[in-house]
Order: sequence, then structure tokens, then C-alpha cells
Amino acid sequence: MFGAVPKRILVANLEVVLASLGYRVAREPFQVVAFKHVGQKQRLHLKIETFGGSMVPKDAPIDLHIDILSQPMKYHKSIAFDAKIAGEMEALEEAINTSEWRVRGGDSIATCPVCGKEMGGRFLGGHLKINHPKRKPRRG
Repeated sequence: MFGAVPKRILVANLEVVLASLGYRVAREPFQVVAFKHVGQKQRLHLKIETFGGSMVPKDAPIDLHIDILSQPMKYHKSIAFDAKIAGEMEALEEAINTSEWRVRGGDSIATCPVCGKEMGGRFLGGHLKINHPKRKPRRG
């Protein structure tokens, strides 16, 4: 399923938003790639174009689909549209729209989706792993 980024956002802040939604994030030179396991041998695969800059422009393309993994290191099939994908795309666009980023000393400030604690964006991943290891982020 294809979508678009609803507003301009820094690449570092986009990574924090994706991590707070439960994705494993990897930055490539021209895109941000993220994965999230959905079920047995299935994962959500997300790609957002960054065009090589530090700021993701508004209406940048988002590619979201479900990979069906059969064996490691081989080609895999994918599902282009499903109810899970539509719900995840809605949640992603809402998270980007509602994210409020303040900058303090060059570091973006993020809010934990589980407990509401504010911290530097680079610390959110570690905070989620240590303080909320098996909990899912709250919605709404």
C-alpha cells in the first residue's frame, strides 16, 4: 500500500516515531526502512523516501506491505493490501501528525507512548526495551 508523509519531519524524529510504534529502524542513504513482526513468518516492511536529506519533505512516498517469509536468505512473497496494512498506515500517519518535537540543545524531545515520560529522542529505544519490554504502545 502506498501513502504519503502528512507533514515535514526530520529523519531522526521519524526514526523515533517508528521506534515508538514498535518498528526496527534502519537508515539508508536515500530512505528509512523499518520492520515489525506481525505473526508467524510475516512482517510489516516499511520504506519512506528521504531523498538523501536530513528533512523528509511533505508528500514523500511511503511503501508499506507484508512480507511472507518462507526461508532465510531467499526471495519472499508479499501482500500489497490487507486490513492490517490499512490500519498500520492510519496509525503511522496519525503518529507523524500528532508528534510534537521540541529541540533542546540539538536533540529532539520525544514522549514515551506507554508511560508519557519525556526524554531525548535517541534514548527512547533504550527506555522502551528496559522499562516496557513486552508492553505495546497505547493508542489515542
